[in-house]
Amino acid sequence: YDKGHLVSKKFFEDNKENQNFLWSYLNCALMHETLNSGVWRVLEDYERSLYQEQNVRVKIILSFSDDSNITQGGATIPTHFTKIIEYGFSSYITNNEEITREVYTFPNDSSVKGKKIEEFKIAHLSGKFITNE
Repeated sequence: YDKGHLVSKKFFEDNKENQNFLWSYLNCALMHETLNSGVWRVLEDYERSLYQEQNVRVKIILSFSDDSNITQGGATIPTHFTKIIEYGFSSYITNNEEITREVYTFPNDSSVKGKKIEEFKIAHLSGKFITNE
């Protein structure tokens, strides 16, 4: 397993103030090397491309279960990673604003090898939404 970054290193490479956070365990999880260097990286690249043109908000959920493995040092390995990407809103979200949400869930194992991010998109949770406060 890799020490996978939840917020991509590339998002803050030029910001010295955030370097300590980026390398801390608050921003890292045990991620299968195939996931970390594969579809997770591709999704990070996609996020950065969105970010260049609009406001983007990202949430990451780590899932654990009775099937989660535990390392010799006592760390629990997540079974899945879920990433929620929202975009298309103004700087501050207001009522009745249309945003786009994309939800992806990845198993934390080698089964992701060679697959496209679209294969992990959760269709019924993704789409365009109108905000209500």
